[in-house]
Amino acid sequence: MSLFIIDDDIAANDFKLYFKESNLNFNHTENLTAQASDGNTYNFSIEYKHILDELSYNKPINSDLIFGKDKTERIISLEVNGGNVIMVLDNGEVKTRPFFYWMLSNRQIDKDFVPLKGNLHYKFIKKFKSVGLYRQSAKIYKNRGVDFYTIWDQNEAAMVYYGITLFKGMKVSELSILSFDLETSGLVMDDTSKVFTIANTYRDSNGKIERRLFRVDDFDDDGDMISNWSIWVKKLNPAIIT
Repeated sequence: MSLFIIDDDIAANDFKLYFKESNLNFNHTENLTAQASDGNTYNFSIEYKHILDELSYNKPINSDLIFGKDKTERIISLEVNGGNVIMVLDNGEVKTRPFFYWMLSNRQIDKDFVPLKGNLHYKFIKKFKSVGLYRQSAKIYKNRGVDFYTIWDQNEAAMVYYGITLFKGMKVSELSILSFDLETSGLVMDDTSKVFTIANTYRDSNGKIERRLFRVDDFDDDGDMISNWSIWVKKLNPAIIT
């Protein structure tokens, strides 16, 4: 018989993950002994009764970690520009959030590092409004051997900071998508390079499919063809281009 004694938050979390990942079913009695379907008995402190209460019912796992804590749905594009996080929704609505450069550390390096909730390795965060100070600080910390974590890509950093997820609340079939393919004279790009055709398949948000081929023979030259193709793409305004 295996006996699990849960005496701290970390052990409690391990206990919870064990049952969820092992897909075990169990019931509990008033003496707070958990009987698992594998035949093992698990005893634990009364202060962790809420864990059994949560696991005893067929409740969905909290999805914030997977789908992001921000609840804004139907975001099809996100870009950091001018100190703001610009989000475009599928209906054309634009929402903005202030952008911060941020850095995590396992200790309070200076007074500007504030503690985060929880007890994971990176427990402190510092926010920067200036990219110069952000990069300078990162360079100094790296030279000093400080343990820190950051995300250099602005768009990704913004999404992680706010918990933003693209396409939340949308079905794949609701997305407009343009797929295109080039036929060229080769992989080397120089004065002799030519684009002969641009083959396109476009599916709108209602599922309607349009196929169109741009051929250099129908235009003055390949530059003119690419220019007209660009105008056509802007008119379609697809959510995704592949």
